[in-house]
Amino acid sequence: MSDANKKNEATEAVPVATAATAIPVAHPAEMAIGMNDQEKQGAKCCFCCCDYRRAVVVMSILRIIFYGNDIISIAISFARSARAYDNIEFWSSRACVYIVVYALFSFCNIVTVWAALKYHICMLSTMVLVILIQLGLNIYHACQLRNHVYWNLAELAESGLGNFLASTVVSTIYNGLYLYPVIGLISEIKNGIMSQETYPREGKEYTVRVV
Repeated sequence: MSDANKKNEATEAVPVATAATAIPVAHPAEMAIGMNDQEKQGAKCCFCCCDYRRAVVVMSILRIIFYGNDIISIAISFARSARAYDNIEFWSSRACVYIVVYALFSFCNIVTVWAALKYHICMLSTMVLVILIQLGLNIYHACQLRNHVYWNLAELAESGLGNFLASTVVSTIYNGLYLYPVIGLISEIKNGIMSQETYPREGKEYTVRVV
């Protein structure tokens, strides 16, 4: 074997030392940023209020209170009407229908509070349909009242039409203000923005820092 071949074999047999540079790797626990320290990704209800989840809970509780007040008012009103018109069966049946309907709506709002707290998309989506039904019933009730005024008090027909339009506008705004945060919450849950894990980030209150 020639000297040149021996040198090549010796060179190949000798391991070449390479310089290794240590790259510091942070511990995963150190890299993780707490939800409270992360920037909010979701929107605020009406661009300035609380998060959608909290808005849905607050609106649902307010509607439960309003429906409870309506049930009491209807019971008292129909009781007086029954005495005035001397038709207890007719007015009692109408009172029972309205009371049962409003009680069902109150129950739906209780379920909505639970659905918002549990991030339950299916129940929240069902509540969207319930809100639209409530709006339809409010408009129907206003229409029935307007027809009653028109046929029984023809001289007040114009004011009856005004009351119908005002009632329709108020009902639309009232139900729209409830529908808006429910749809917003459903959207954020579907997009992964709002969840039990991310709520400390999405539900935190911001304060103005003075430098």
